[in-house]
Amino acid sequence: MVPTEFPQRPDIYATMTPAKAVGGDLYDFFVRDDELVFCIGDVSGKGVPAYQVQTVEVEPGATIFLYTDGLSEAMDADYNMFGEERIINEVDRAIQTAYISPKALIDRMTQTVHTFVGNTEQSDDLTMMAIQR
Repeated sequence: MVPTEFPQRPDIYATMTPAKAVGGDLYDFFVRDDELVFCIGDVSGKGVPAYQVQTVEVEPGATIFLYTDGLSEAMDADYNMFGEERIINEVDRAIQTAYISPKALIDRMTQTVHTFVGNTEQSDDLTMMAIQR
C-alpha cells in the first residue's frame, strides 16, 4: 500500500521491506504546484511522535536521505546495532564517491545493512527514502 512508481522529477526513490507479513512502516509522496510533499513513518511500536509540518528549501544538487528505526536499529548476531554513525558514514561515502541517484543510494544502503546483519532475522520494518533535487 505504498507507492511503487516514482516520477523522474523530482528524483525520488523509496523502499519498504516488512519484517513480518504485514508492515507497520509507511511512506508516501505527491507533487503539487511544482512542490514535493512527502512523509515517512513507523505507525506501530515505539518511537518519537510525529516531528510538526515543516517546509524546507533544498538546494539544487542536494540529496535528502530518510529512514525509519528499522535501519538504525538493525542488529547482527551479536546484538550490535547498525547505528546512526554507520548510516551517516555510508551515505557520506556514497555521495562523495560520485553522483549517486536516489535508487542507487537506497540499493547501496540495503546491501550494506544486509551485509551487516548477515543471517540474523529482520526484527523491524526497513523503510528508506531518498530525494535529490
